[in-house]
Amino acid sequence: METLDIHGLEELARDHTKTRRRVVFVLGALNEAAMQLFLDMQNHAPVAIEPGPVPGGAEVSRRSICVSTPAQMIPEIVRALVGVDVAIYQIRAV
Repeated sequence: METLDIHGLEELARDHTKTRRRVVFVLGALNEAAMQLFLDMQNHAPVAIEPGPVPGGAEVSRRSICVSTPAQMIPEIVRALVGVDVAIYQIRAV
């Protein structure tokens, strides 16, 4: 990872605004429990599932999903995914 990427990630971690960012989650499986979690968050938290192709990849697959959310929701999403036993392979802002 380049130094510039690390600085960008550190700035993202300090972003406490409600500005939504597009974030791709690459999971072990986008199973029913994981999809239900994202749908529930969409109804009760500032999380929106992005329609269409995942940036830099194929259509939303059984493993990837793109959401629009404030940076501070990312750890909450990770905790919730771990809670339903879903492996997380990558998270990246796009």
